[in-house]
Amino acid sequence: MDPIGTIAQYFPVIDEDTKNVLESIMTEASDYYDFVKRLRDLVINTDSPVMVVYFAIHHSMIAMDYKLIDEIREKYEGHQILGPNLFFSSAYQGTYEDVKKVHELADAVLATQPEDWIALEMYFMKFEADMIDYPASMYQTSTMEKIRQLIDSDPRFGFYETVLNDHLGLRAHVDGDTAELIRCYDRGLRFAEQFDDRLRVAHFLIRKSNAIMNQDRKRSRELLEEAYQIVDSSLEIPACCCCVQRFGCNQYFNHCCRRYD
Repeated sequence: MDPIGTIAQYFPVIDEDTKNVLESIMTEASDYYDFVKRLRDLVINTDSPVMVVYFAIHHSMIAMDYKLIDEIREKYEGHQILGPNLFFSSAYQGTYEDVKKVHELADAVLATQPEDWIALEMYFMKFEADMIDYPASMYQTSTMEKIRQLIDSDPRFGFYETVLNDHLGLRAHVDGDTAELIRCYDRGLRFAEQFDDRLRVAHFLIRKSNAIMNQDRKRSRELLEEAYQIVDSSLEIPACCCCVQRFGCNQYFNHCCRRYD
């Protein structure tokens, strides 16, 4: 497959050995989901460096393929830096006791004074954990302040604006603030396009399509068509196809998912 920002946006901040592994698999893969599966196979079949395992879990998470993560967990769950993502995977499959444990796991990683990009990852996980119970429990303002401070500290972290607007969009949705929701999706979409994060481009298009469906069905359908083109051309993630179906573009879903039947 051609380089894709969903993978390559991390290259400026990670170590050279991890970058080389990810880049090699990306070159060999036919599409993004093939990359996710190949990376999973690598860490299952070899004793891989922990940061390669971290990205195997990361990409399985954003591809919403938690079964892939379960296979990785059996081999690598003792590594501290993998704890928050592994716990989230259990949470999303309904096998957790208290998602607030993510705070404890992320804080343990932060206490080791990791590189700034890893710190950002941990703060985002804490914010995501808070949002699961929002507004029953409020998110920690200090977490958002740390995220903002770290993103602003290094131009290489600009791609994290995409993740930030995704989370802020979720908060706006829970608050019932449709105007802010659309603003978050539009900002996130611009950053995702800037960094060629095609997975999140499709994600924002689908989310925005759903948000405007009752006000502008024509534009909503156009956004779904754009998302389908991205899914079909470079992602091939079954979960993305399911999202397109959920938001009303059944003929595209059927075409896209036929190979998974």
